[in-house]
Amino acid sequence: MKSKLLIPICLILAFLILIIGMTTVSFSWFEPDTKEGVGLQFNDSTLLRAENCEFETFSGTLNNTEGTPEYGLVQYGDTAISSANVTVSASGSGENVTPSYAYYKTVVTNKNADKDTVVSLYLKSFTISNGSSSLGVAVPTNSFRTFSATQSDLHIVRNAHISYRVQNEARTGELVVEWFVKCDSGSVTFNPGDLYLMYN
Repeated sequence: MKSKLLIPICLILAFLILIIGMTTVSFSWFEPDTKEGVGLQFNDSTLLRAENCEFETFSGTLNNTEGTPEYGLVQYGDTAISSANVTVSASGSGENVTPSYAYYKTVVTNKNADKDTVVSLYLKSFTISNGSSSLGVAVPTNSFRTFSATQSDLHIVRNAHISYRVQNEARTGELVVEWFVKCDSGSVTFNPGDLYLMYN
């Protein structure tokens, strides 16, 4: 008798877990190739809202001039980059290989008047040729991941909270993401303007 009841109970529990997962944590608005989103909100406490979020990406260069105050720091341009493929290639071979770097800063702005939001930032493609490359995020996660095969929908930041902007207070309404690509060997091709947001 107990064994006959066990299967229906397990099926009911599995169904309930699936429904709860779909309507809470996994409830999100997802649309590649867009920089703005229409609000979705499950309720006021879950921060599943993302309305009028925008982002821009800027390229940077590492200051290698010794003796200057900015030595060793990445300096970013003031003009947002356009959408174009970038190839980063390591130089040399074998034990004499020298890695190459490309630096970027993406600023996500929450333009909601009174709503915080949670977003994830993704890079659509990351094509590695004959080698290995890494994706590093200096701010805000201080993370570093190495890949030896082509990746798609590669996350840069997941579930990052952005407050709404309040004048004359510390709440800026922005999330600044400083990230870089390191080519350890071979080459890697990606489009730093080909980012998209997932609203959580």
